[in-house]
Amino acid sequence: MRLRTALLATALAAALAGFAAPAAAQAIMTREIPNAGGLQMTEVKVTLAPGQIGHPHHHGGFLVAYVLKGTVVSQVEGEPEHTWHVGDSWIENPGAHHVVSRNGSATEPAEFLVVFVAPKGTVLTTPDP
Repeated sequence: MRLRTALLATALAAALAGFAAPAAAQAIMTREIPNAGGLQMTEVKVTLAPGQIGHPHHHGGFLVAYVLKGTVVSQVEGEPEHTWHVGDSWIENPGAHHVVSRNGSATEPAEFLVVFVAPKGTVLTTPDP
């Protein structure tokens, strides 16, 4: 159980490394995917405060994000900026340069679920220098 708690804490820190101010996060789970060559799935629910802005960053694994509450503005380099609403989802490929990430509202929080799939031990989020 201690190892699982440590893995979830590490996953949370990695997932949120791109945000200017600490985003509230809830670790859902980290689990190795059976028969998938050492791939691991990590789920994190992220809550952004009103107006919260993230720094540009890269993700080490594939991810799927799903908006649970509010609006999230996101852009991967080379793609148009997009505003995502409740029920919307998007994907980012490993190594994608995430250049925009922010809460779309100055008055309401936003929540989204992120599911990372990456080789075990991969750094999930690396802020730009």
